[in-house]
Amino acid sequence: MKNTENVQKPEPVEVSPGIFWVGKRFEDDSIDCNPYLIIDNDQAVLIDPGSVIDFSYVRDAILSLIPLQNIALIIAHHQDPDICSSITSFYQSGVKAPVAMHWRTSVLAHYYGIQNETYLVSENSWKWTFSSGRTLRFIPAPYCHCPGCIMTFDQTSGVLFSSDLFGSLDSSKNLFAGPDYLEGMKAFHAHYMPSHEILSPVMRSLMPLDISIIAPQHGQIIRDNIKQHISVLESLECGTFAVKPDTPFAQNSFLFPDKSADHEAFRKEILRLHHQISKEAACLYFSLDNLESVNRMYSRKAGDEMIHALAYIVDNTIADLPDWRRYTLDSPYIACIAENTTSDQVTQLIERIRHSAETTEFTIEPPILSIAVVYTSDLYHVPDSEIVKETENTLLARLNHARRNPAGGFCDSLDDNTALQYLQKNILLIEPDESYIRFLEPFFQERGYRLTAIADGSSVADMLKKHIPDLVIAEAMAPQVNGFEVHDVLRMNGKSAGIPFILISRRKDEAFIKMATDKGIIHFLKKPFYKTELLGLVDNLLRSHP
Repeated sequence: MKNTENVQKPEPVEVSPGIFWVGKRFEDDSIDCNPYLIIDNDQAVLIDPGSVIDFSYVRDAILSLIPLQNIALIIAHHQDPDICSSITSFYQSGVKAPVAMHWRTSVLAHYYGIQNETYLVSENSWKWTFSSGRTLRFIPAPYCHCPGCIMTFDQTSGVLFSSDLFGSLDSSKNLFAGPDYLEGMKAFHAHYMPSHEILSPVMRSLMPLDISIIAPQHGQIIRDNIKQHISVLESLECGTFAVKPDTPFAQNSFLFPDKSADHEAFRKEILRLHHQISKEAACLYFSLDNLESVNRMYSRKAGDEMIHALAYIVDNTIADLPDWRRYTLDSPYIACIAENTTSDQVTQLIERIRHSAETTEFTIEPPILSIAVVYTSDLYHVPDSEIVKETENTLLARLNHARRNPAGGFCDSLDDNTALQYLQKNILLIEPDESYIRFLEPFFQERGYRLTAIADGSSVADMLKKHIPDLVIAEAMAPQVNGFEVHDVLRMNGKSAGIPFILISRRKDEAFIKMATDKGIIHFLKKPFYKTELLGLVDNLLRSHP
Protein backbone atom coordinates (compact mmCIF):
# COMPACT_ATOMS: atom_id res chain seq x y z
CA MET A 1 0.00 0.00 0.00
CA LYS A 2 1.25 3.51 -0.76
CA ASN A 3 2.45 5.36 2.31
CA THR A 4 1.26 8.90 1.64
CA GLU A 5 3.05 10.18 4.75
CA ASN A 6 6.37 9.83 2.92
CA VAL A 7 5.30 12.03 -0.01
CA GLN A 8 6.76 15.51 -0.29
CA LYS A 9 5.36 18.63 -1.92
CA PRO A 10 4.54 18.11 -5.62
CA GLU A 11 7.44 19.07 -7.89
CA PRO A 12 6.70 18.82 -11.63
CA VAL A 13 9.67 17.88 -13.80
CA GLU A 14 10.01 19.27 -17.34
CA VAL A 15 11.09 16.26 -19.43
CA SER A 16 10.93 18.20 -22.73
CA PRO A 17 10.04 21.84 -23.46
CA GLY A 18 6.41 22.29 -22.39
CA ILE A 19 6.04 18.64 -21.31
CA PHE A 20 5.95 17.86 -17.59
CA TRP A 21 5.94 14.79 -15.40
CA VAL A 22 3.34 15.59 -12.74
CA GLY A 23 3.47 12.45 -10.59
CA LYS A 24 4.96 11.45 -7.26
CA ARG A 25 7.42 8.76 -6.19
CA PHE A 26 6.19 6.77 -3.17
CA GLU A 27 8.99 5.30 -1.07
CA ASP A 28 7.38 1.92 -0.48
CA ASP A 29 5.88 1.30 -3.91
CA SER A 30 7.65 -0.40 -6.86
CA ILE A 31 4.95 0.45 -9.39
CA ASP A 32 4.60 4.21 -9.26
CA CYS A 33 2.57 5.72 -12.08
CA ASN A 34 3.75 8.51 -14.37
CA PRO A 35 1.13 11.11 -15.31
CA TYR A 36 2.20 13.72 -17.86
CA LEU A 37 1.03 17.19 -18.87
CA ILE A 38 1.61 18.87 -22.24
CA ILE A 39 1.24 22.65 -22.19
CA ASP A 40 0.80 24.48 -25.49
CA ASN A 41 0.02 28.19 -25.08
CA ASP A 42 -3.22 28.33 -23.04
CA GLN A 43 -4.17 24.67 -23.65
CA ALA A 44 -3.02 21.55 -21.84
CA VAL A 45 -3.41 17.80 -22.31
CA LEU A 46 -3.32 15.51 -19.28
CA ILE A 47 -2.05 12.00 -20.02
CA ASP A 48 -2.90 9.03 -17.77
CA PRO A 49 -3.85 11.14 -14.72
CA GLY A 50 -3.46 8.30 -12.22
CA SER A 51 -5.52 6.63 -9.53
CA VAL A 52 -7.76 8.11 -6.87
CA ILE A 53 -4.84 7.68 -4.45
CA ASP A 54 -2.65 9.87 -6.66
CA PHE A 55 -5.28 12.51 -7.37
CA SER A 56 -4.39 15.20 -4.82
CA TYR A 57 -0.69 15.10 -5.70
CA VAL A 58 -1.26 15.18 -9.45
CA ARG A 59 -3.83 17.98 -9.08
CA ASP A 60 -1.46 20.10 -6.99
CA ALA A 61 1.40 19.51 -9.43
CA ILE A 62 -0.80 20.70 -12.31
CA LEU A 63 -2.00 23.74 -10.35
CA SER A 64 1.62 24.77 -9.82
CA LEU A 65 1.83 25.11 -13.61
CA ILE A 66 -1.64 26.06 -14.96
CA PRO A 67 -5.28 26.46 -13.88
CA LEU A 68 -7.27 23.21 -14.16
CA GLN A 69 -9.68 24.81 -16.64
CA ASN A 70 -6.82 24.99 -19.17
CA ILE A 71 -6.94 21.21 -19.57
CA ALA A 72 -8.51 20.70 -23.01
CA LEU A 73 -8.13 16.91 -23.22
CA ILE A 74 -7.48 13.94 -20.96
CA ILE A 75 -5.91 10.83 -22.50
CA ALA A 76 -6.54 7.38 -21.02
CA HIS A 77 -4.24 4.89 -22.74
CA HIS A 78 -6.22 2.01 -21.25
CA GLN A 79 -8.79 1.38 -18.56
CA ASP A 80 -6.76 0.16 -15.55
CA PRO A 81 -7.59 2.01 -12.30
CA ASP A 82 -3.97 2.99 -11.66
CA ILE A 83 -4.01 5.38 -14.63
CA CYS A 84 -7.55 6.65 -15.07
CA SER A 85 -9.72 6.13 -11.98
CA SER A 86 -8.94 9.71 -10.88
CA ILE A 87 -10.73 11.18 -13.91
CA THR A 88 -13.97 11.39 -11.90
CA SER A 89 -12.13 13.43 -9.25
CA PHE A 90 -10.83 15.81 -11.89
CA TYR A 91 -14.38 16.16 -13.22
CA GLN A 92 -15.63 17.03 -9.76
CA SER A 93 -12.84 19.64 -9.59
CA GLY A 94 -14.19 21.34 -12.70
CA VAL A 95 -12.25 19.61 -15.52
CA LYS A 96 -14.90 18.93 -18.17
CA ALA A 97 -12.42 18.10 -20.96
CA PRO A 98 -13.24 15.07 -23.15
CA VAL A 99 -11.38 11.83 -22.53
CA ALA A 100 -9.51 10.35 -25.50
CA MET A 101 -9.51 6.57 -25.51
CA HIS A 102 -10.11 3.50 -27.65
CA TRP A 103 -13.69 2.29 -27.86
CA ARG A 104 -12.70 -0.95 -26.13
CA THR A 105 -11.35 1.08 -23.23
CA SER A 106 -14.52 3.19 -23.08
CA VAL A 107 -16.66 0.08 -22.59
CA LEU A 108 -14.99 -0.57 -19.23
CA ALA A 109 -13.84 2.89 -18.17
CA HIS A 110 -17.38 4.20 -17.80
CA TYR A 111 -17.75 1.98 -14.71
CA TYR A 112 -15.58 4.52 -12.86
CA GLY A 113 -18.49 6.94 -13.23
CA ILE A 114 -16.66 9.16 -15.71
CA GLN A 115 -19.04 11.91 -16.83
CA ASN A 116 -16.72 13.58 -19.35
CA GLU A 117 -17.46 13.38 -23.06
CA THR A 118 -15.67 10.48 -24.77
CA TYR A 119 -13.28 11.22 -27.63
CA LEU A 120 -12.94 7.88 -29.46
CA VAL A 121 -9.61 7.91 -31.26
CA SER A 122 -10.66 5.53 -34.05
CA GLU A 123 -13.53 7.88 -34.98
CA ASN A 124 -11.29 10.95 -35.04
CA SER A 125 -8.56 9.89 -37.49
CA TRP A 126 -6.35 8.73 -34.62
CA LYS A 127 -5.27 12.29 -33.80
CA TRP A 128 -6.05 15.40 -31.74
CA THR A 129 -4.91 18.91 -32.57
CA PHE A 130 -4.21 21.90 -30.33
CA SER A 131 -5.57 25.26 -31.43
CA SER A 132 -1.99 26.14 -32.41
CA GLY A 133 -1.98 23.30 -34.95
CA ARG A 134 0.26 21.02 -32.88
CA THR A 135 -0.90 17.42 -33.40
CA LEU A 136 -0.92 14.38 -31.16
CA ARG A 137 -1.02 11.01 -32.94
CA PHE A 138 -2.61 7.98 -31.32
CA ILE A 139 -0.90 4.68 -32.08
CA PRO A 140 -2.70 1.35 -31.54
CA ALA A 141 -1.03 -1.16 -29.23
CA PRO A 142 -3.68 -3.91 -29.04
CA TYR A 143 -3.32 -6.35 -26.13
CA CYS A 144 -0.21 -4.57 -24.78
CA HIS A 145 -1.48 -5.34 -22.23
CA CYS A 146 -5.17 -4.46 -22.72
CA PRO A 147 -7.28 -4.99 -25.89
CA GLY A 148 -7.84 -1.25 -26.37
CA CYS A 149 -4.40 -0.04 -25.39
CA ILE A 150 -3.04 2.97 -27.32
CA MET A 151 0.05 5.19 -27.23
CA THR A 152 0.39 8.91 -27.96
CA PHE A 153 3.09 10.47 -30.12
CA ASP A 154 3.71 14.22 -29.97
CA GLN A 155 5.18 15.05 -33.38
CA THR A 156 6.43 18.47 -32.27
CA SER A 157 8.64 17.21 -29.44
CA GLY A 158 9.17 13.63 -30.60
CA VAL A 159 7.99 12.35 -27.20
CA LEU A 160 6.23 8.99 -27.23
CA PHE A 161 3.83 8.44 -24.31
CA SER A 162 3.93 4.67 -24.40
CA SER A 163 1.42 3.52 -21.77
CA ASP A 164 2.55 0.20 -20.21
CA LEU A 165 5.09 -0.39 -22.99
CA PHE A 166 8.72 0.32 -22.02
CA GLY A 167 7.67 0.28 -18.36
CA SER A 168 9.33 -1.47 -15.44
CA LEU A 169 8.81 -2.34 -11.80
CA ASP A 170 11.04 0.36 -10.37
CA SER A 171 12.13 0.70 -6.76
CA SER A 172 15.08 3.04 -7.46
CA LYS A 173 12.90 6.19 -7.57
CA ASN A 174 15.01 7.61 -10.40
CA LEU A 175 12.84 9.42 -12.92
CA PHE A 176 15.16 8.93 -15.90
CA ALA A 177 16.47 5.59 -17.13
CA GLY A 178 20.14 4.68 -16.95
CA PRO A 179 22.12 1.89 -18.65
CA ASP A 180 20.83 -0.71 -16.18
CA TYR A 181 17.16 -0.02 -17.00
CA LEU A 182 16.96 -2.52 -19.87
CA GLU A 183 16.97 -5.65 -17.70
CA GLY A 184 14.12 -4.43 -15.49
CA MET A 185 12.17 -3.38 -18.58
CA LYS A 186 12.63 -6.83 -20.14
CA ALA A 187 11.49 -8.58 -16.96
CA PHE A 188 8.39 -6.38 -16.74
CA HIS A 189 7.37 -7.17 -20.34
CA ALA A 190 8.16 -10.87 -20.05
CA HIS A 191 5.54 -11.09 -17.30
CA TYR A 192 2.95 -8.48 -18.35
CA MET A 193 2.81 -8.76 -22.15
CA PRO A 194 0.93 -11.76 -23.55
CA SER A 195 3.28 -12.93 -26.31
CA HIS A 196 6.09 -12.09 -28.70
CA GLU A 197 3.61 -12.31 -31.59
CA ILE A 198 1.56 -9.46 -30.09
CA LEU A 199 4.43 -7.29 -28.84
CA SER A 200 6.72 -7.52 -31.89
CA PRO A 201 4.51 -5.87 -34.55
CA VAL A 202 3.74 -2.97 -32.20
CA MET A 203 7.48 -2.39 -31.78
CA ARG A 204 7.98 -2.53 -35.54
CA SER A 205 5.31 0.16 -35.96
CA LEU A 206 7.46 2.50 -33.82
CA MET A 207 10.70 2.06 -35.74
CA PRO A 208 9.99 4.65 -38.47
CA LEU A 209 9.11 7.37 -35.94
CA ASP A 210 11.64 10.04 -34.94
CA ILE A 211 11.29 9.44 -31.20
CA SER A 212 13.36 11.67 -28.91
CA ILE A 213 12.00 10.46 -25.54
CA ILE A 214 9.90 7.48 -24.42
CA ALA A 215 7.66 8.36 -21.48
CA PRO A 216 6.08 5.17 -20.09
CA GLN A 217 3.26 4.90 -17.59
CA HIS A 218 5.40 2.88 -15.14
CA GLY A 219 9.14 2.89 -14.54
CA GLN A 220 11.58 5.46 -15.87
CA ILE A 221 11.66 7.94 -18.75
CA ILE A 222 14.00 6.86 -21.57
CA ARG A 223 16.12 9.59 -23.19
CA ASP A 224 19.04 7.59 -24.62
CA ASN A 225 19.41 4.65 -27.04
CA ILE A 226 15.77 4.80 -28.14
CA LYS A 227 16.23 2.38 -31.05
CA GLN A 228 17.98 -0.12 -28.80
CA HIS A 229 15.06 -0.21 -26.36
CA ILE A 230 12.61 -0.74 -29.24
CA SER A 231 14.76 -3.50 -30.76
CA VAL A 232 15.08 -5.30 -27.43
CA LEU A 233 11.30 -5.49 -27.04
CA GLU A 234 10.78 -6.33 -30.73
CA SER A 235 12.71 -9.58 -30.25
CA LEU A 236 11.67 -10.34 -26.65
CA GLU A 237 9.99 -13.64 -25.83
CA CYS A 238 7.25 -12.87 -23.31
CA GLY A 239 4.05 -14.24 -21.84
CA THR A 240 5.84 -16.32 -19.21
CA PHE A 241 2.58 -16.99 -17.36
CA ALA A 242 0.74 -18.10 -20.50
CA VAL A 243 -1.11 -21.43 -20.70
CA LYS A 244 1.31 -24.36 -20.48
CA PRO A 245 1.18 -27.39 -22.82
CA ASP A 246 -0.07 -29.71 -20.07
CA THR A 247 -3.13 -27.61 -19.22
CA PRO A 248 -6.59 -28.57 -20.54
CA PHE A 249 -7.07 -25.64 -22.92
CA ALA A 250 -3.64 -25.70 -24.55
CA GLN A 251 -4.46 -28.24 -27.24
CA ASN A 252 -7.47 -29.05 -29.44
CA SER A 253 -9.32 -26.06 -28.02
CA PHE A 254 -11.71 -23.90 -30.00
CA LEU A 255 -10.89 -20.84 -27.92
CA PHE A 256 -7.17 -21.42 -27.39
CA PRO A 257 -5.86 -23.57 -30.26
CA ASP A 258 -2.23 -24.64 -29.97
CA LYS A 259 -1.19 -23.72 -33.49
CA SER A 260 2.37 -25.01 -33.20
CA ALA A 261 1.14 -28.42 -31.98
CA ASP A 262 -1.47 -28.54 -34.75
CA HIS A 263 1.11 -27.66 -37.39
CA GLU A 264 3.47 -30.37 -36.17
CA ALA A 265 0.64 -32.93 -36.13
CA PHE A 266 -0.31 -31.94 -39.69
CA ARG A 267 3.28 -32.52 -40.85
CA LYS A 268 3.48 -35.92 -39.14
CA GLU A 269 0.27 -36.95 -40.92
CA ILE A 270 1.74 -35.93 -44.29
CA LEU A 271 4.74 -38.20 -43.69
CA ARG A 272 2.56 -41.10 -42.50
CA LEU A 273 0.23 -40.86 -45.49
CA HIS A 274 3.19 -40.83 -47.88
CA HIS A 275 3.89 -44.44 -46.89
CA GLN A 276 0.35 -45.56 -47.78
CA ILE A 277 0.70 -45.56 -51.55
CA SER A 278 -2.27 -47.88 -52.03
CA LYS A 279 -4.76 -45.54 -50.34
CA GLU A 280 -5.56 -42.13 -51.80
CA ALA A 281 -5.58 -39.23 -49.35
CA ALA A 282 -5.85 -35.47 -49.68
CA CYS A 283 -4.22 -32.53 -47.91
CA LEU A 284 -6.11 -29.24 -48.00
CA TYR A 285 -5.41 -25.59 -47.20
CA PHE A 286 -8.29 -23.16 -46.56
CA SER A 287 -7.49 -19.44 -46.70
CA LEU A 288 -9.62 -16.53 -45.46
CA ASP A 289 -8.88 -14.05 -48.24
CA ASN A 290 -10.73 -11.10 -46.68
CA LEU A 291 -9.34 -11.52 -43.16
CA GLU A 292 -6.93 -8.57 -43.38
CA SER A 293 -9.54 -6.23 -44.82
CA VAL A 294 -11.98 -7.18 -42.02
CA ASN A 295 -9.24 -6.57 -39.43
CA ARG A 296 -8.56 -3.13 -40.87
CA MET A 297 -12.14 -2.04 -41.53
CA TYR A 298 -13.73 -3.33 -38.33
CA SER A 299 -11.36 -4.70 -35.70
CA ARG A 300 -9.00 -7.54 -34.92
CA LYS A 301 -11.79 -9.04 -32.83
CA ALA A 302 -14.02 -9.24 -35.92
CA GLY A 303 -11.20 -11.02 -37.76
CA ASP A 304 -10.73 -13.48 -34.89
CA GLU A 305 -14.45 -14.22 -34.96
CA MET A 306 -14.17 -14.97 -38.68
CA ILE A 307 -11.35 -17.48 -38.06
CA HIS A 308 -13.37 -19.17 -35.31
CA ALA A 309 -16.44 -19.26 -37.55
CA LEU A 310 -14.53 -20.97 -40.36
CA ALA A 311 -13.14 -23.56 -37.93
CA TYR A 312 -16.67 -24.15 -36.64
CA ILE A 313 -18.04 -24.55 -40.19
CA VAL A 314 -15.30 -27.01 -41.17
CA ASP A 315 -15.76 -29.00 -37.95
CA ASN A 316 -19.51 -29.25 -38.46
CA THR A 317 -19.11 -30.31 -42.09
CA ILE A 318 -16.65 -33.12 -41.35
CA ALA A 319 -18.20 -34.18 -38.04
CA ASP A 320 -19.65 -37.40 -39.49
CA LEU A 321 -16.57 -38.22 -41.56
CA PRO A 322 -14.09 -40.18 -39.41
CA ASP A 323 -11.38 -40.00 -42.08
CA TRP A 324 -11.32 -36.18 -42.05
CA ARG A 325 -9.34 -34.10 -39.55
CA ARG A 326 -8.89 -30.33 -39.15
CA TYR A 327 -5.71 -28.51 -38.09
CA THR A 328 -5.41 -24.85 -37.03
CA LEU A 329 -2.40 -23.16 -38.62
CA ASP A 330 -1.24 -19.54 -38.55
CA SER A 331 -3.81 -17.03 -39.79
CA PRO A 332 -5.40 -16.95 -42.28
CA TYR A 333 -4.98 -20.72 -42.87
CA ILE A 334 -6.79 -23.87 -41.77
CA ALA A 335 -5.65 -27.31 -42.95
CA CYS A 336 -7.43 -30.63 -43.36
CA ILE A 337 -6.38 -34.23 -43.96
CA ALA A 338 -8.79 -36.61 -45.72
CA GLU A 339 -8.00 -40.32 -45.96
CA ASN A 340 -9.64 -42.97 -48.14
CA THR A 341 -11.19 -40.37 -50.39
CA THR A 342 -11.63 -39.42 -54.02
CA SER A 343 -11.40 -36.10 -55.84
CA ASP A 344 -15.20 -36.08 -56.31
CA GLN A 345 -15.78 -36.54 -52.59
CA VAL A 346 -13.31 -33.78 -51.76
CA THR A 347 -14.95 -31.40 -54.25
CA GLN A 348 -18.43 -32.10 -52.85
CA LEU A 349 -17.31 -31.42 -49.30
CA ILE A 350 -15.54 -28.19 -50.31
CA GLU A 351 -18.75 -26.97 -51.94
CA ARG A 352 -20.68 -27.67 -48.73
CA ILE A 353 -18.13 -25.66 -46.73
CA ARG A 354 -18.27 -22.83 -49.27
CA HIS A 355 -22.06 -22.70 -49.11
CA SER A 356 -22.03 -22.64 -45.30
CA ALA A 357 -19.47 -19.84 -45.31
CA GLU A 358 -21.43 -17.75 -47.81
CA THR A 359 -24.62 -18.02 -45.76
CA THR A 360 -23.17 -17.79 -42.24
CA GLU A 361 -24.55 -15.17 -39.86
CA PHE A 362 -21.66 -15.53 -37.41
CA THR A 363 -19.33 -13.05 -39.12
CA ILE A 364 -19.51 -9.33 -39.87
CA GLU A 365 -18.87 -10.13 -43.55
CA PRO A 366 -19.23 -13.47 -45.38
CA PRO A 367 -15.83 -15.20 -45.42
CA ILE A 368 -14.12 -15.30 -48.83
CA LEU A 369 -12.50 -18.72 -49.08
CA SER A 370 -9.78 -20.04 -51.33
CA ILE A 371 -8.90 -23.74 -51.19
CA ALA A 372 -5.92 -25.77 -52.39
CA VAL A 373 -5.73 -29.55 -52.55
CA VAL A 374 -2.80 -31.95 -52.96
CA TYR A 375 -3.42 -35.68 -53.35
CA THR A 376 -0.88 -38.18 -52.11
CA SER A 377 -0.73 -39.68 -55.60
CA ASP A 378 0.55 -36.30 -56.90
CA LEU A 379 3.76 -36.66 -54.92
CA TYR A 380 4.33 -40.41 -54.64
CA HIS A 381 7.77 -40.02 -56.30
CA VAL A 382 9.07 -37.58 -53.66
CA PRO A 383 11.48 -39.10 -51.09
CA ASP A 384 10.48 -39.22 -47.42
CA SER A 385 13.06 -36.60 -46.49
CA GLU A 386 11.42 -34.03 -48.79
CA ILE A 387 7.73 -34.97 -48.67
CA VAL A 388 6.62 -32.55 -45.92
CA LYS A 389 8.34 -29.55 -47.49
CA GLU A 390 7.17 -30.49 -50.99
CA THR A 391 3.56 -30.98 -49.88
CA GLU A 392 3.44 -27.65 -48.04
CA ASN A 393 5.10 -25.81 -50.95
CA THR A 394 2.69 -27.36 -53.45
CA LEU A 395 -0.29 -26.46 -51.28
CA LEU A 396 0.97 -22.90 -50.89
CA ALA A 397 1.59 -22.46 -54.62
CA ARG A 398 -1.87 -23.78 -55.50
CA LEU A 399 -3.45 -21.64 -52.81
CA ASN A 400 -1.74 -18.51 -54.11
CA HIS A 401 -3.08 -19.35 -57.57
CA ALA A 402 -6.59 -19.89 -56.19
CA ARG A 403 -6.49 -16.55 -54.38
CA ARG A 404 -6.27 -14.69 -57.69
CA ASN A 405 -10.06 -15.02 -57.90
CA PRO A 406 -11.56 -12.05 -56.01
CA ALA A 407 -14.51 -14.20 -54.96
CA GLY A 408 -12.27 -17.01 -53.70
CA GLY A 409 -10.86 -19.81 -55.83
CA PHE A 410 -10.04 -23.51 -55.90
CA CYS A 411 -6.92 -25.23 -57.25
CA ASP A 412 -5.93 -28.89 -57.23
CA SER A 413 -3.33 -28.87 -60.02
CA LEU A 414 -0.65 -26.52 -61.32
CA ASP A 415 2.25 -26.93 -63.71
CA ASP A 416 5.77 -26.73 -62.26
CA ASN A 417 6.75 -23.40 -63.84
CA THR A 418 3.65 -21.62 -62.59
CA ALA A 419 4.02 -23.20 -59.16
CA LEU A 420 7.60 -21.93 -58.91
CA GLN A 421 6.45 -18.38 -59.62
CA TYR A 422 3.98 -18.56 -56.74
CA LEU A 423 6.56 -19.99 -54.33
CA GLN A 424 9.08 -17.25 -54.95
CA LYS A 425 8.39 -14.08 -53.02
CA ASN A 426 7.44 -11.31 -55.44
CA ILE A 427 8.51 -7.76 -54.62
CA LEU A 428 7.15 -4.76 -56.49
CA LEU A 429 9.45 -1.73 -56.46
CA ILE A 430 8.15 1.68 -57.60
CA GLU A 431 11.32 3.69 -58.13
CA PRO A 432 11.99 6.34 -60.84
CA ASP A 433 15.76 6.34 -60.17
CA GLU A 434 17.30 3.53 -62.25
CA SER A 435 20.54 3.68 -60.26
CA TYR A 436 18.66 2.58 -57.13
CA ILE A 437 17.10 -0.30 -59.03
CA ARG A 438 20.49 -1.45 -60.35
CA PHE A 439 21.92 -1.14 -56.84
CA LEU A 440 19.19 -3.20 -55.13
CA GLU A 441 18.38 -5.83 -57.76
CA PRO A 442 21.35 -8.21 -57.20
CA PHE A 443 20.78 -8.28 -53.44
CA PHE A 444 17.12 -9.27 -53.88
CA GLN A 445 18.13 -11.96 -56.36
CA GLU A 446 20.68 -13.39 -53.92
CA ARG A 447 17.85 -13.89 -51.44
CA GLY A 448 15.68 -15.65 -54.02
CA TYR A 449 13.18 -12.79 -54.37
CA ARG A 450 11.64 -11.92 -57.73
CA LEU A 451 11.85 -8.16 -58.25
CA THR A 452 9.53 -6.21 -60.54
CA ALA A 453 10.58 -2.55 -60.89
CA ILE A 454 8.50 0.24 -62.42
CA ALA A 455 9.16 3.97 -62.59
CA ASP A 456 5.79 5.11 -61.18
CA GLY A 457 2.59 3.66 -59.78
CA SER A 458 0.22 4.40 -62.66
CA SER A 459 0.06 0.73 -63.70
CA VAL A 460 -0.27 -0.79 -60.19
CA ALA A 461 -4.08 -1.10 -60.28
CA ASP A 462 -3.91 -3.11 -63.53
CA MET A 463 -1.04 -5.25 -62.21
CA LEU A 464 -3.09 -6.24 -59.16
CA LYS A 465 -5.74 -7.76 -61.43
CA LYS A 466 -3.17 -10.26 -62.71
CA HIS A 467 -0.99 -10.95 -59.70
CA ILE A 468 -0.68 -9.75 -56.09
CA PRO A 469 2.92 -9.08 -54.99
CA ASP A 470 4.13 -10.28 -51.61
CA LEU A 471 5.59 -6.89 -50.70
CA VAL A 472 5.62 -3.38 -52.18
CA ILE A 473 8.36 -0.76 -51.89
CA ALA A 474 7.35 2.67 -53.22
CA GLU A 475 9.08 6.03 -53.64
CA ALA A 476 6.99 8.73 -51.98
CA MET A 477 7.78 11.18 -54.78
CA ALA A 478 7.36 8.88 -57.79
CA PRO A 479 5.83 10.72 -60.79
CA GLN A 480 2.16 10.42 -61.86
CA VAL A 481 1.09 8.04 -59.05
CA ASN A 482 3.35 8.46 -56.02
CA GLY A 483 4.05 6.13 -53.10
CA PHE A 484 1.25 7.52 -50.92
CA GLU A 485 -1.24 6.98 -53.75
CA VAL A 486 0.10 3.48 -54.41
CA HIS A 487 -0.59 2.68 -50.74
CA ASP A 488 -4.19 3.85 -51.22
CA VAL A 489 -4.58 1.63 -54.32
CA LEU A 490 -3.30 -1.40 -52.39
CA ARG A 491 -5.61 -0.81 -49.43
CA MET A 492 -8.69 -0.40 -51.62
CA ASN A 493 -8.13 -3.87 -53.10
CA GLY A 494 -9.30 -6.63 -50.77
CA LYS A 495 -6.62 -9.00 -52.06
CA SER A 496 -3.72 -6.60 -51.53
CA ALA A 497 -4.97 -4.72 -48.46
CA GLY A 498 -2.83 -6.67 -46.03
CA ILE A 499 0.45 -7.04 -47.90
CA PRO A 500 3.55 -5.40 -46.36
CA PHE A 501 4.35 -1.91 -47.63
CA ILE A 502 7.55 0.14 -47.32
CA LEU A 503 7.69 3.83 -48.21
CA ILE A 504 11.07 5.25 -49.23
CA SER A 505 12.10 8.82 -50.05
CA ARG A 506 14.89 11.38 -49.88
CA ARG A 507 12.35 13.64 -48.25
CA LYS A 508 11.23 12.67 -44.75
CA ASP A 509 10.09 15.85 -43.09
CA GLU A 510 7.19 16.48 -40.71
CA ALA A 511 4.68 16.88 -43.54
CA PHE A 512 5.61 13.56 -45.11
CA ILE A 513 5.67 11.78 -41.75
CA LYS A 514 2.21 13.18 -41.01
CA MET A 515 0.90 11.95 -44.38
CA ALA A 516 2.39 8.51 -43.75
CA THR A 517 0.93 8.33 -40.24
CA ASP A 518 -2.50 9.46 -41.45
CA LYS A 519 -2.53 6.67 -44.01
CA GLY A 520 -1.35 4.03 -41.54
CA ILE A 521 2.04 3.59 -43.22
CA ILE A 522 4.31 2.04 -40.60
CA HIS A 523 7.60 1.55 -42.45
CA PHE A 524 9.18 4.72 -43.89
CA LEU A 525 12.90 4.76 -44.79
CA LYS A 526 14.81 7.87 -45.72
CA LYS A 527 17.28 7.74 -48.60
CA PRO A 528 20.12 7.09 -48.61
CA PHE A 529 19.62 4.02 -46.44
CA TYR A 530 21.93 1.11 -45.75
CA LYS A 531 21.06 -1.87 -47.93
CA THR A 532 21.15 -4.05 -44.79
CA GLU A 533 18.49 -1.79 -43.27
CA LEU A 534 16.10 -2.27 -46.20
CA LEU A 535 16.86 -5.95 -46.78
CA GLY A 536 16.56 -6.77 -43.09
CA LEU A 537 13.17 -5.09 -42.98
CA VAL A 538 12.08 -6.94 -46.15
CA ASP A 539 13.22 -10.29 -44.72
CA ASN A 540 11.38 -9.70 -41.42
CA LEU A 541 8.16 -8.58 -43.11
CA LEU A 542 8.09 -11.52 -45.53
CA ARG A 543 8.90 -13.95 -42.72
CA SER A 544 6.01 -12.70 -40.60
CA HIS A 545 3.53 -12.44 -43.49
CA PRO A 546 2.31 -15.82 -44.83
